[in-house]
Amino acid sequence: MSHVPCLTALKFRFRMVRAVEKLHKAITSLEDFTTRQWQFKCNNVLALSKELQGSDKETFAFDIRQLHWPTYWEDYVLGMRKFILKEDHSSLPVARKKLNRLYYRDSVVFFGVLLAVCHLFARRSQLASRMWFFLATLAVRIYSALNKAR
Repeated sequence: MSHVPCLTALKFRFRMVRAVEKLHKAITSLEDFTTRQWQFKCNNVLALSKELQGSDKETFAFDIRQLHWPTYWEDYVLGMRKFILKEDHSSLPVARKKLNRLYYRDSVVFFGVLLAVCHLFARRSQLASRMWFFLATLAVRIYSALNKAR
């Protein structure tokens, strides 16, 4: 049984080495795009856009003001994962679930710190004491609602 902690440590180390290698690959692959400032001139495109008439404007829709940015960024990130980092899309559900867990964990920690600060102030005044009671009650209600939703 004494070899089990050693194997667990080796597995953890192997996972961390793989994670660092993957991070290093991502950083070096994206270095040109993230460390330089890019400026593009589009005078010809703007002139062409002004020349387009009615149905041509709909057919050749390249007005950047009409772009739906959330969709654009989602496609951008998925493209970077697939073509630059060579990652499979099958890992997306697990990654999204992990990201959601981290988001909620961060929110709980933030809310806990906020409650602790409010509690410190609540000791000082009657109004702060009432606020503390309200926030603590709200936290319990939110926690109960989240548990019921699971």
